[in-house]
Amino acid sequence: DPQGPYIDKGKIADSTDEWAIDGTVLQKDDGALYFVWSGWEVGKTAEVQVIYIAPMANPWTISGERVKICEPSYEWERHDQPVNEGPQILRRDEKIFIVYSASASWRSNYCMGMLANIDGNVLNPTSWRKSPLPVFSRNDEAGLYSVGHCSFTTSPDGSEDWLLYHGMADPDGRWKDRSTRMQKFTWNDDGTPHFGKPVADELELPSPSGEK
Repeated sequence: DPQGPYIDKGKIADSTDEWAIDGTVLQKDDGALYFVWSGWEVGKTAEVQVIYIAPMANPWTISGERVKICEPSYEWERHDQPVNEGPQILRRDEKIFIVYSASASWRSNYCMGMLANIDGNVLNPTSWRKSPLPVFSRNDEAGLYSVGHCSFTTSPDGSEDWLLYHGMADPDGRWKDRSTRMQKFTWNDDGTPHFGKPVADELELPSPSGEK
């Protein structure tokens, strides 16, 4: 029952117990659970954030060693600070994607990158392919910057896919005018998501299909 009661199971952590944020769970069709998050490498500092995955024994226990599957290797992932964070799972049919955020979240070039799994082995770093370009980024014409840290949902009738994210109207906003936004997205012929561009504040969008 989502209304409770709840029991505090304590902190979710792997054996390194390094600094970590933005945890989420990937559940495969066979029910296997995997924890995905952004963190530091052992002995490193906040200069670099990378994305890890690890198996789970249950929804609150990591049961194996973490595996690094993404690090800020492209220039667009390293604006102001080399960061990969905010991983979110996106699935369609048998395809598994991890959409993440890159660069410094408090500056205008914060954007979204994507990993695509090629063979179903989610614990193998070589089974993930990183898009060489951002999949969602600032739109200067619309006056919208620092777009990232997304999540996904569907319309009430299940016919549409929607992207939720935050962005800033001030190119040097430094979080002070950050707001939550949403827009519909579609799919390419190859089965990858097509997020398009961030839409301007003044653009009126149709309500999600099936919304009363």
